[in-house]
Amino acid sequence: MATKYVTTSGTYYHMFSYDSGGFEKSSSANESFNYDSFDDFGYVKASDVKRVSMVKSQWTYKKAKPYYVANPYTRRIWSAPIYTKHYTYITKVFDRLTTTQLYATKELIKRNGAHYVFLETAHQKLGWVYKTPKVLIAGKYRDAGRALLKPKSHDTMTVKRQNKKSTTNRVGVNDSLSLPQRAYVVRNKDKHISKVLVIAMDNRPIKVNFRHGQATKLTCYAYQRTIWKTITKKKTLKSSYYLAHSDMDIAATDIKFYKKSSKKLLTVKTNGNDGVAKVLIYRNGRVTFNTRVYKNVATYPLTDFD
Repeated sequence: MATKYVTTSGTYYHMFSYDSGGFEKSSSANESFNYDSFDDFGYVKASDVKRVSMVKSQWTYKKAKPYYVANPYTRRIWSAPIYTKHYTYITKVFDRLTTTQLYATKELIKRNGAHYVFLETAHQKLGWVYKTPKVLIAGKYRDAGRALLKPKSHDTMTVKRQNKKSTTNRVGVNDSLSLPQRAYVVRNKDKHISKVLVIAMDNRPIKVNFRHGQATKLTCYAYQRTIWKTITKKKTLKSSYYLAHSDMDIAATDIKFYKKSSKKLLTVKTNGNDGVAKVLIYRNGRVTFNTRVYKNVATYPLTDFD
């Protein structure tokens, strides 16, 4: 980034490096925590440098394109694509947008070929995010319970949602700490629990089928709601299952099953880098939620990103 000066001895540029305020959302680079004097490269003759554009192309869609959130924590929403302006910062996070219909209204291609889209809701402009199916699913938002549980006409489905205050209302660098977790409980015509779907802190669906109070199948989904793993081994479904992958960008999840004599039915515990979240479902349909931020971890108030 450079500021142009025309003098009697020629044209000069005052050179600065590109800067990012990240989660700090400072109003300018000079106020950013990351800023230091080494970001100022001094003055150089115009003839000694070549100007390049960091934006290859940019256009506005004739019609807004609908999207909804897949992975909410690997990418955030920025004031501008990073390194396209002298100073950029995070304007929004996806923690409270996972059940919201989003719309892309503009697209930008950076000099390196990376694509970004400008997101809006029906009532608010949000900002720019890297365009990838890992983060955004193209299409109209569909409720996960209806889409994945497919309750029959004689089934009864109830939805429990975590109170927003209990999420800590903090924004983590590596997790979606303020994402309200959800649990869908389906009862059959005999009023027995037949299916459970949990949307945990990382927004990844986990479904469990039950028969006579015992788990019969565990289905673990990817962020795009495609089936990733299916577990039917009886021994596992009577104890616990650890869901993780060293080569995939997912949070590790502990899934615990209980004996039929226990009042508890299922626990889904998400182990993040900034905190841990838990969903506990009882056999009577009661659900409790908990989110806890680890000590000595940098987090930011959610109000900074509303």
